[in-house]
Amino acid sequence: MNVLDLLEQWKQSDTFNNTLSDDHQVISYQEAYLRISVYSDWLASNSFTQPMAFYCAQSIEHLLMLIALMFNEVNFVLLPVKSTDVDKELFADQLTLKPHFCDMLRHIQLTKQAQCKTVATPGRIYFKTSGSLGTPKLVVHQRHNLIANSRNVLTRLPLNASSRVLIPVPMHHMYGFGAALWPCLLVGASIHLTSNLNILRFKAVERQFAPTVAYLTPSTVGALLLRSCKSSQYEFIVSAGDCFDRQTFQQAQTKFGRVFNLYGSTELGVVAIGEIQSKGEAVDDCVTALPGVKIKIESEQIAVKHPFGFDFYLYQQTRDVFFNTGDLARGDEITGFSVIGRAKLSINREGRLIAFSELESQIKQHQHIQDVALVKGRKDSKGHTIVAIVESTTELAPDELRRQLGKFLPRYATPSKIIIEPQLPRLVSGKINRKQIALHYEETEF
Repeated sequence: MNVLDLLEQWKQSDTFNNTLSDDHQVISYQEAYLRISVYSDWLASNSFTQPMAFYCAQSIEHLLMLIALMFNEVNFVLLPVKSTDVDKELFADQLTLKPHFCDMLRHIQLTKQAQCKTVATPGRIYFKTSGSLGTPKLVVHQRHNLIANSRNVLTRLPLNASSRVLIPVPMHHMYGFGAALWPCLLVGASIHLTSNLNILRFKAVERQFAPTVAYLTPSTVGALLLRSCKSSQYEFIVSAGDCFDRQTFQQAQTKFGRVFNLYGSTELGVVAIGEIQSKGEAVDDCVTALPGVKIKIESEQIAVKHPFGFDFYLYQQTRDVFFNTGDLARGDEITGFSVIGRAKLSINREGRLIAFSELESQIKQHQHIQDVALVKGRKDSKGHTIVAIVESTTELAPDELRRQLGKFLPRYATPSKIIIEPQLPRLVSGKINRKQIALHYEETEF
């Protein structure tokens, strides 16, 4: 697929008058195509060394340059603007943009890199993993597989040219790129890009853009559930990125109508999505594999064989046919499964598997706890104990907070120690920096 194919697709679906917008500008698909052509000509007329590092912000200009890079066979890595944890010498020239289009393309900056450790591979795009549990990895994808992955999403999500889609999730992440952005572009939906949403800004965007679809994270959904009014304007929302407990899912269904759980990863793109149930319009909170995707769940761990997954990690060019995701699940491959957490973020205590993400969801129900990260404590005769680092401004003593948690948590799952912090450390993506927390607190409660 090239730019001309995409243009023809937009023409056939009569989407040229649909819009692409961000917090600074609104343009039509027709204007977008003209600007993509300008960026494509710029890429063709400039001499640059690959693989290139493209620093991508949540703006229309970055989106249009991204499309041009995709269809000009440029070998590049997609990075957030403030990326500090990747060795810059891994890549050659560095491309940055300002979010406003300027005459003579003065908003484009190409920085030459003196040294480059990576040999260019035509047609490849690299994504950076979050690194929340360790050192970030660079994942190598083929662009035609990325597009095929996004087409696969359309077999499950009812997106079309009349959809008005709000995308606050970063497009340099696979969720924003492969699950949100490209499926919407393929059907010619109207798209609004934004970032750093709080409830007030979310309401303002709703009034301005009037979305019918939104791609969110469970934490954003949880914050929006605090609003009392029902959001009747949505046809559906999509949630991915963390585990979604059933109670929150049901509350979100009541508020937003249909909610599609989505499961995927940087390595595999989209793996599974919830299905519309035969009875009515409700969507199952469990997810089932997309067409062509094979899933094995053994000892509650998920392994996936994906026809459109990644090739390999940079500098690690072999991998198993079935990719071990490191995630835990309950359910089965046929009727559907729920992701309950990461295998590395779980313990066995009193013969029971405790997934930290499930337990964290329960702990966050306490009125004085804004967020929480669990780590394993030292071993005793029953297995590893649990240490809870909570984000809270409460004046309650840690022992009192632990006593209150013990009123609604099972005895075996009650943390042995509570540590109260005004703010938990976070990554640029907004996720909790679990690696930093583990270094400080793991196995250190006594």
